[in-house]
Amino acid sequence: MKKHFIVTVSIVATSLLAIGCSIDSKEEASSNKVNNPTQVMNTEDKAKVTTKEIGDISEITYTLNDIIIKYPQLKNISDTSKKDSINKIIKDDALSIINFYDPDKEDPTLEVNYEIKLINDNILSIVYYGYYNNLNNAYPIEFICSTNIDLNNQSRLMLKDYADIKSISNTLLNTTDYKTKTTDKNLEKAQLDYIKQQTEEEMINILSNTDFNNSKTYPLAFSYQENGDIVVVIPLQHAIGDYVEIIISK
Repeated sequence: MKKHFIVTVSIVATSLLAIGCSIDSKEEASSNKVNNPTQVMNTEDKAKVTTKEIGDISEITYTLNDIIIKYPQLKNISDTSKKDSINKIIKDDALSIINFYDPDKEDPTLEVNYEIKLINDNILSIVYYGYYNNLNNAYPIEFICSTNIDLNNQSRLMLKDYADIKSISNTLLNTTDYKTKTTDKNLEKAQLDYIKQQTEEEMINILSNTDFNNSKTYPLAFSYQENGDIVVVIPLQHAIGDYVEIIISK
């Protein structure tokens, strides 16, 4: 099936100065260089996995027929156990997307790319941009999901772990103290009209079940942190854009 979805990956090139551990100074010195050529290996499920070195990040590309998923792996953490735990969360969340988008459907196309929105001593926030289609779909869909990690504890962060979801619910339903990333104003109005139709109970439920959390149930929404703000991503009907990204100042 012909590919339609291309996303440019941008990486926040921030040194990991402290994640409860130190950084290998030799790796830090070469953090802005592309290192070894792409490495290729075959996994037991017949997928091809390639690795490309980009500064402080190893970019992994998982390919199985028309399923292509890219995700990052951190390199410059001297504590191997912590590094492995963090990278396992990233890998598991990225590849779990396959399970939620019907890989057994006829001739599926699933393409996922990523962008690191925040990385500091404490938190890593990764956004995945996806495209999905199959021969039985009336139309392709685009989606966003994310992974937020507490780097000190090597654990996932849900929205409710780092923000007041009752306050966010009130902001979304009863105020206009936020903005979206939707550039089409007519589409934005339709998206916000849908948001405003939710009851407080419904919105609290959505926000309480935002982000990956080891559950086999797909989250109702996603969140990430960017430029000091919280961005909540709420899936929508295809007719009104597939999803809306809502920016809420902390």
